[in-house]
Amino acid sequence: MGLWDISTTQRIVTNLRKRELVEINKSKEDSRIRLVSLTQNGWNLIESAYDYSLQMELNPDLVCALEKAMNKYGDEDFRKFIEIGIYMCTELISEDYVNWVYNVMETSLKRNIKAQGNNNSCGCK
Repeated sequence: MGLWDISTTQRIVTNLRKRELVEINKSKEDSRIRLVSLTQNGWNLIESAYDYSLQMELNPDLVCALEKAMNKYGDEDFRKFIEIGIYMCTELISEDYVNWVYNVMETSLKRNIKAQGNNNSCGCK
């Protein structure tokens, strides 16, 4: 899915195993094949991520916090901060994860703007 080379995949799986999020077993049919599956900790993390994303969608205060930060630090500084955050997440987690977070945030922002009658300001205090 991510079109990673073997070394990247191996590094990611090794890090996930160290954190006890996945377990690796040999295939019974072919000893060259490794089967990677989530541990209970891995499932708990995924459930937490879904819960968190749902909370973000339901929480208009998050959009207000983003708008406040942009106003406080200015567009250019805020843009640089976001660029650095995206770069770090891409390097440390994955580009797929960054794209997923971006899509959730974009959906949340669009819903908030629609709910406020297409007003560009969220009316933060």
